[in-house]
Amino acid sequence: KKGQVIALEGDSVRVRLTGGGERVVPKADARLQSTRSAIDAWPDAFIFFDRVLQLLRGLTAKLDVRQSYLEVMTPFASKALFEAEAARGLAKGGVAAGAASGTDSL
Repeated sequence: KKGQVIALEGDSVRVRLTGGGERVVPKADARLQSTRSAIDAWPDAFIFFDRVLQLLRGLTAKLDVRQSYLEVMTPFASKALFEAEAARGLAKGGVAAGAASGTDSL
């Protein structure tokens, strides 16, 4: 059952259960869960990137621009992913897919 730790008592833990009761359980049986919020668990770079996308979406809608910003970003994202995969392959001592065939035309 889930609950909130309210006291440590030697080799046991006193827990207030979500239903309102209390229970003493051995420390070995108690599992603590992270108290971070769901937003804090996301990587900062993803939050920043998502915010940029939302701002671009708003600007294109407000200015009535018909150019898809995702189509503009796609070649750059592909190149970044390819370079990251190539670096990871080189770090492991291998060759990344496409590196030997020269498909890095981006």
